[in-house]
Amino acid sequence: MLQGLLEDPGFQAGGAPFAAALLVALMLRRWGAVGSSLALLGGWALAVELAVGWRLLPLSASRKLLLLALAAVAIGWLLERRPALLRPLPVVALALLLGAGSALWLLWPLLARGVLELGAAAAAAAWIAWLVGALLVLGAREPVVGLTALAGVAGGVGGAALLGASALLGQLALAAAAAAGGTWLATVAGRATAPGPLGLLPLALAVALAAVAGAAYARLPWEALLPLVALPAMARLGPRGRLRRLWALGWAAAAAGAALWWAWQVRGAPLW
Repeated sequence: MLQGLLEDPGFQAGGAPFAAALLVALMLRRWGAVGSSLALLGGWALAVELAVGWRLLPLSASRKLLLLALAAVAIGWLLERRPALLRPLPVVALALLLGAGSALWLLWPLLARGVLELGAAAAAAAWIAWLVGALLVLGAREPVVGLTALAGVAGGVGGAALLGASALLGQLALAAAAAAGGTWLATVAGRATAPGPLGLLPLALAVALAAVAGAAYARLPWEALLPLVALPAMARLGPRGRLRRLWALGWAAAAAGAALWWAWQVRGAPLW
């Protein structure tokens, strides 16, 4: 029975990362934002282990995603230790560098064969840079709202990827949403502090890369990502104080739902 539960894709992408993130956030609540960041990363890492394992070779699009997320942990730790780097200008520079570098590495096999045009790769780099930069800035100003936006984007990307016939990429993105949900619950309940860049950066990058890989290598319709682009900005336009958390949660649900609806309209029911 336990073996069957561990092999269930829904548990791997939903129940396991949610419960693990919630539990670790409660256990490490005295560590503040670092503890919540570790909870966020730990929930997602558990889902990766259950779904595909942490074997990083031979390289594939999904394994490149994992390697880039691991590298982003080190960058996130640096930002955690140097909060001054979270100002808009350094964040924009970092986001542009991550967007260009990760998109080029992820999409190079398609570019080398002439299957993908350079303009499409540039658009992918811009998507990654925008999502990473916007979530970092939002998380630095309003950590709970930033976490909510991350969950919404991850849920939208994961659902759209599943409809685009990419079960693995969908699982990875949905696991990020579930881990963010578990950490969010511990945070809004007043039992933990919202995570900082140590947790937000790697998962934001992983989700952005899952979207790019799904659109380039599978059948994820890029149009489904459009509702998610505005989510970080819209999450900040609501009322101040605690009501903004509800505002951000509503926009996260609306954006994820719109992405799913769009993907369903373009691709229909999943092929698997």
